[in-house]
Amino acid sequence: MLYKFHRINNFLFNLFLDSSLWFSNPADFNDPFVMRFSSNLKMGNDIKEKLVEDELSKTDFHSLGIQEDMIKDSITQGFEDFEPDSLLNSIISNTIQNMGVCCFSEVFDNY
Repeated sequence: MLYKFHRINNFLFNLFLDSSLWFSNPADFNDPFVMRFSSNLKMGNDIKEKLVEDELSKTDFHSLGIQEDMIKDSITQGFEDFEPDSLLNSIISNTIQNMGVCCFSEVFDNY
């Protein structure tokens, strides 16, 4: 058996009247550490180089009469401040914060 603890409010009435559950946003939890994300995920040091190569592969610079080295330098400078690990962690954290959570317990007196 599973138990659902709930305050007496409109969401509780909807649970009974509409057979619906409320999924809370983790940002609204009273415990600041529940569903908070911290990671040591690493994308690797060569990700910037791969991104530059990917951008370069999209255009035939020789047919345009453009020196590929100049374009490569320009693209590389554009990625200078790019921090892929911070971006990855931010995406995961934002994903968690934009999902809903509905909690249940197997123990009737576990609040």
